[in-house]
Amino acid sequence: MGQNTKSGTFTNKVVQPFFLMVILLTLFIPQYVSAQADNCNQAAEITVSTACTFSTYTNATATNSTTTPLPACGSFSTACEDVWFTVTVPASGHLIIDTQTGGITDGAMAIYTGTNCNSLTLVECDDDDSDNGLMPKIDISTIAAGTTVYIRFWQHGGDVTGTFGLCAYDGDAGGSTNSALCNGADPFCTGTTYDFPMGVNSGTGEVGPDYGCLYSEPNPIWYY
Repeated sequence: MGQNTKSGTFTNKVVQPFFLMVILLTLFIPQYVSAQADNCNQAAEITVSTACTFSTYTNATATNSTTTPLPACGSFSTACEDVWFTVTVPASGHLIIDTQTGGITDGAMAIYTGTNCNSLTLVECDDDDSDNGLMPKIDISTIAAGTTVYIRFWQHGGDVTGTFGLCAYDGDAGGSTNSALCNGADPFCTGTTYDFPMGVNSGTGEVGPDYGCLYSEPNPIWYY
């Protein structure tokens, strides 16, 4: 009986940490978009926030899309494994969509409007405007608030699959759109209320300024 009791106690001590490990692993598994955003009519809806907080997606399981009109940037071809999202233009009418490198380090993006995927109008196409490497960013204020915008993302040239970061935020919710750079700093002592516009994985500080003892400069924002 003594041996059985010790055996049972030993088993409990092993099983409990095992279940804890499974729970932790589950919490930290990244959420990727796969086939659900493969085509325009399966586009994944994303929410506009007050600041850019990148979520991680992938085009690893995407197939080639022929939805028209085809983009005119980013060396798009019908062999591109593109993925789709939708977003609603915020009340301010100022929508910013930014991307971040992952397994994909050179991406491209196009946005469309339309009542459905069979009647889209190409609004803008971008290749390298993001501050995050050779990635796209679209900053637009010409689409009416409440309009559904379709987002098409692909790897430049269509020959690489992998992860990438994407965020959509209200460009009028915080500081200026270029205040991540020193020469775009916003005035501080003016009575203006700011919402901190930078989120996790929002890039690093520009090369040039002396950051002293900071050592690293993640998610920068500048004020004067």
